[in-house]
Amino acid sequence: MEQLQTSKTLSILIVWSVLWLLVAGGSIYILPDFGADQLNRFYITSAYFLTFALLGGYYYKLNNMLSHKAPLHRQFIFIILISSALILACLFINAFFQLNPEAAKKIILSKFYFPLFQIETVITKICDVSFQQVFIFGVLKKLKEDQQSDERALIFFSLCFFAVHLPLIFSLSPLYAFYFIIPSMFAGLIFSYCILKYRYGLSMSFAVHLLFYLTIGIYLRA
Repeated sequence: MEQLQTSKTLSILIVWSVLWLLVAGGSIYILPDFGADQLNRFYITSAYFLTFALLGGYYYKLNNMLSHKAPLHRQFIFIILISSALILACLFINAFFQLNPEAAKKIILSKFYFPLFQIETVITKICDVSFQQVFIFGVLKKLKEDQQSDERALIFFSLCFFAVHLPLIFSLSPLYAFYFIIPSMFAGLIFSYCILKYRYGLSMSFAVHLLFYLTIGIYLRA
């Protein structure tokens, strides 16, 4: 019985990792063939992430929240407010604390465009985070349905979240990849803890995720 549960848990994590890497890989290696990234033709990239967020929500039955969770429509209101706050903060920073040419050049060369804090890059990042949070909630929900304790679900997910970030070393410069690979395990712990422990955990996790990007964006602008 224990071996059967272990096999099912492993299957949940493998399926999730493959789906995540396929979607993330498509945004990195396929969309640029159509001239789309987080800055150029951002509407294509945004639609891409939103499409997979919706498909992920359907696959993981996001409308059936965990028993201790606030209903999805209530959490969605907070997510809209959080996203609006991020847009306003980024546009304010970009308007009153403009990038110097050298920093802008480094950001463009890195292909991680979010720190430009332009409306295109901010909207795309919100759509990207929406996809990520749907899939994060989805795999945690699957693990709980598999009768995993909160602690085991948290550990399994955090290790998996760290693993799916390792391929960034091939798509970003080593320094920029480092900014995401190393914090990813801690981020996995924080996201999963919020989702598993709090009634409004999904919206809290979403807020922490956006706050991380805002912080790293400010740091790279400096």
